[in-house]
Amino acid sequence: MAKIRTCGFLSVVHSLVTVLLCVIIVTGLTDNSISKQLPCEYRDSVNISSGTRDALGNIVHNGVVYTSQNFALINYDYVDYDVRVDVANYYRGCICQVTKCVRLCCPIGQWYLSDGESTGCVDKSEDFPAKILANVTTTNETKLVNIIERKIYGFVPQKPCPALMIEDIEEWALDDSGSIILRDIAVPQEEYCLAVGGDTGLAEAYFCPLEVEASITHSIGLILSIPFLVATLLIYAWIPELRNIHGKSLICYIFALTNAYIVLLLMHFGSNIIACETQGYLLYFFVLVAFFWLNVMCFDIFWTFSSGVVIKNERKRFLYYSLYAWGCPLILASLVVIFENTELIQVHLRPGFGINSCWFYTDKMVQFMYLYLPLLILIAANLYFFIITAVKIIRVQKATDAALKNDSRRHNRFENDRYRFTLYLRLFIVMGVTWTFEIISWAMENSIWIFYVADVCNCLLGVMIFFLFVWKQKVRKLVAKRTSSRLQQNKNNVR
Repeated sequence: MAKIRTCGFLSVVHSLVTVLLCVIIVTGLTDNSISKQLPCEYRDSVNISSGTRDALGNIVHNGVVYTSQNFALINYDYVDYDVRVDVANYYRGCICQVTKCVRLCCPIGQWYLSDGESTGCVDKSEDFPAKILANVTTTNETKLVNIIERKIYGFVPQKPCPALMIEDIEEWALDDSGSIILRDIAVPQEEYCLAVGGDTGLAEAYFCPLEVEASITHSIGLILSIPFLVATLLIYAWIPELRNIHGKSLICYIFALTNAYIVLLLMHFGSNIIACETQGYLLYFFVLVAFFWLNVMCFDIFWTFSSGVVIKNERKRFLYYSLYAWGCPLILASLVVIFENTELIQVHLRPGFGINSCWFYTDKMVQFMYLYLPLLILIAANLYFFIITAVKIIRVQKATDAALKNDSRRHNRFENDRYRFTLYLRLFIVMGVTWTFEIISWAMENSIWIFYVADVCNCLLGVMIFFLFVWKQKVRKLVAKRTSSRLQQNKNNVR
C-alpha cells in the first residue's frame, strides 16, 4: 500500500512538472500578435506600424513581409535601450527572422560617437547622408555598394557599447548572411555595429571585443560541459549500486543542470527551435531545480549527522525531497509565467522574458527579486548545513573514534557518510562559489575579471562534476563490473 501511495505521489509531481512545461511552451507558441509578446528578442525587432496589411494579414514594411509569427502588437518601448516605458499600442516586427540583418550602432539619421570608453548617438539628421557605403562580398566579387539603396539587408540599431573601430574599410566586407568577414574570420551581426563615417557615407565597423570573447568562452564551455554531464547522468542511472537516494538526488540535479545548459546554448546560438520567451522560462525553471536539488543533498548530509533519526524508507524520503526540489521551482516558475502574462503586478516589476532578450530585461532589481534572492537564500542555507555538519563530524570523531573502530559496521557507515559529506562539500564549493562570483559579477558589471571567472567556472561545471562523481576508483570499478557482466550475459544469450 505504501508503495502504491508513493508511486501515486510521484505521478502527481511528474504531472505538475509536465503541466508547467506545457503552459510555458504554449505561451511561447501562441499567436504573438494578440499576446503582446514578441517572438524574438526586442533588440532584433523594429517598429513596423507604418507598414501596410496585405490580403493574408501580413504586414509589409520597407519591402519586407512579416507574417503573424514574426510580429506582435505591443504597448512598451525602451528609452536608451534600458528603461522600459509604456506607450500606445504599435506593431513591432522581428526583422532578423524574415531577412538577413545588419546591426547599426545608432538609428539611421544619427551619428555615432565613441572614444573607446564612452559612446553615444547624436542626432544630426540634417547633415546625415542617405547612404551607407560598405564592401559586400557575393559569390563572384566584392564591391562597394550603398546597402540602404540596394535593400540587401534589414537594419537593427543596437545599444552603444565601448567599441573598437576597424580603421580601414578595405579590411572587411559584409557577406550574404550579414556577418562581417575580417581576415577570413566571420563576425556575426550580434557582435558588431556599423556607423556612418562622415559626409562621404562610408561605413565604419565597430565591435566589442569583450562581448565577442565572452560569447566564445561561453559557447565552448557549454559544449564541453554538456557531454560530461550526460555521461555522469547515464552512468549513475545505469549502475544499480549508485541508484540509492543519494545517487537519485544527484541524477535529478544533473538532469536539471544539463537542460539548463542546453537552453543556454540555444540562446547563445540564437536558435528559434523554441520561442525566445519560452527559452527564458525553461532556463529559469531548470536553474532553480538544480539549486533546489543541491540544497536537498546538503540537507540530507546535514540530517544524517545531526538528527540521530534514521528514516529507513528511502522511497518515502526521496518522495519528500522530490516534492520540495521540483515543487518549489514549479511554484516560482508558475508565478513568473502568471506575472508576465497578466496585470497582477506593475509592468516594471514583471520579469520581461522575451522582451529585451530571452532572459530578464536589464532591470537589476527585477533580476535580484526573481533569481538572485532565492539563490542567495539557498547558498546561505547550504553553507549553514555544511558548517553544522563539519562541527558535528569533528565532535563525533574525537569522542567516539575508539568505540567506532571496535564496531566495524558502524565505523564503515560513519566513514561512508563522512566521505559523502566531503564529496557534497566539494560540489557545493564548486557550484556555490562559482554562482557567488556570478552574483558579484551581476552586481559589479564593470568588473571584467570577475565576469570571466564566473563564466569559465560555470561553463566548465559539467567537467568538474564528472571528475568529482565518476572519475574515481570506486565508480570506475562498478562500471567495469557492470560492463563485464553485460558482456558475459550477451555471450550466454548468443550460445
